[in-house]
Amino acid sequence: QYFIIENPLRTIIRYQSWFLQSSLIRKMDLFKIGLFNEKLSIAEDIDVISKIALRGAFTICKNELVKVFRRDEEMESLSSVSFKKGINRYRSFIHVYKNILNMNTNKLTMQEIVLLKRELSQNIRALGNVYIKAGKRLEARQSYRESFFVYPTIQSVVKYYATYCSEKISNALLRKANNVLPGEDC
Repeated sequence: QYFIIENPLRTIIRYQSWFLQSSLIRKMDLFKIGLFNEKLSIAEDIDVISKIALRGAFTICKNELVKVFRRDEEMESLSSVSFKKGINRYRSFIHVYKNILNMNTNKLTMQEIVLLKRELSQNIRALGNVYIKAGKRLEARQSYRESFFVYPTIQSVVKYYATYCSEKISNALLRKANNVLPGEDC
């Protein structure tokens, strides 16, 4: 009725599964890693669950023990806000991934380091894309450059050089399905 994930960090980062609503975590472990980072308005859950994942294996129960109910509220959900404030969204994820890499280099396996760097690079590149939408070409160029040096990809190189071309070319390289907006931070 249950299974154990020995290296949960890889699973969390690869599949982006961090559901704190139905998690049982020892209080002493929470105090050791620190509670939610109040400076983050998004991604604070992955920050906490990633730090917990570095402390040991996770046990997953196959039985449904928790039901999540969504209420109809006038307040916008964090997911919705996250898509409307893309610059803040990606800065938050970048902060979390950099923090995990910087804090735990000696605890991480090589696979975890590569996976974290790839995710970090993708988020930095996504931040560049949002900067392009906001008309901030210099910031986009810096993001694409940083993305390349974290985890080199051809996408980062192409997008970096596209920032030296016309705005039309830079915008053409953005994915059509990407509906993340820059937000108020621009």
